[in-house]
Amino acid sequence: MSIRKVGGVFLRVTNLEKSLEFYTNFLGMEVAFTEEWDGTPEANLKTTEQNLFLTLIEQDEVQVLKEPVFNLVTDDAIAMHTALIDSDFNVTEVENWTSEYNHHVYLTFMIQMDMH
Repeated sequence: MSIRKVGGVFLRVTNLEKSLEFYTNFLGMEVAFTEEWDGTPEANLKTTEQNLFLTLIEQDEVQVLKEPVFNLVTDDAIAMHTALIDSDFNVTEVENWTSEYNHHVYLTFMIQMDMH
């Protein structure tokens, strides 16, 4: 069990349409697809040379997160979830949801490291 790649990085924005203008027109990114997750619109952008998504999630109020949010691609998310629990990581229950573009297995875990 290992991570094959980072699939995406998530940013919360208050105005998806205006944010898309910036990322596409100014930075030259391409919209790969848009979708809704629990009624929240989001757009997945890509660069021309990498297979990594930058996902913009529209919210009325944007809060600065204490930790980053990544989409990690693995061959067996359930096995990874079990291994994290067995290693005493703080892990949420697995959530499954499907969009037109993907089947998602969603879980959250925290890794705290002492850098001293």
